[in-house]
Amino acid sequence: MLTAPAPRPVDEAGFTVTELAITSGILILVLGLFLGTLTTLTRSEDRAQRLVANEQDVRFELNQMAREIRAANPLTPLLAATTANAYTQQIQVVIPGDSGADEVVRWTYDTDRMLMVRQRMTSTAANATVASESFFLNRVRNEETGVPVFRYYDQSGNDLVAKAIEDSQIALDVEVGILEPRNDKRRRG
Repeated sequence: MLTAPAPRPVDEAGFTVTELAITSGILILVLGLFLGTLTTLTRSEDRAQRLVANEQDVRFELNQMAREIRAANPLTPLLAATTANAYTQQIQVVIPGDSGADEVVRWTYDTDRMLMVRQRMTSTAANATVASESFFLNRVRNEETGVPVFRYYDQSGNDLVAKAIEDSQIALDVEVGILEPRNDKRRRG
């Protein structure tokens, strides 16, 4: 014989499947919005840290270059340069070394890789070779903007590269444009 189920006591009332589904949906929506906001904030923080690191790298490189240019005795001509335009992409200096021997340093702007490189040269001769490279400054974009990295001026403010560099007192203007890093996942060591 079939009997009716016993009625549930009032104190055992629970949630229906519909109520649980609606509550779960709202919870998932709120969590999704929260995680989306958290992801955006994390990306913004990472981008800000990369920008700060890039600015510090640029500052270090430019300070190193400025110290070497100030210590140069003398700025040496680029004997391998075939055009005056080569002077807008590089500078070569002889600086006193720690061991007493002079050191020949060439800062070169590699237009293909958009990279500023410090090269220690074997000599000031036209056939000098690169002994070592260091201090890579990435994402230099002067080629895109048409602004030369190095510009040389005489005491009157005349551009010496435009009229071919002569043996005279010169002033040097260094301008470096840096690209903002985009999704650069490489880590610095």
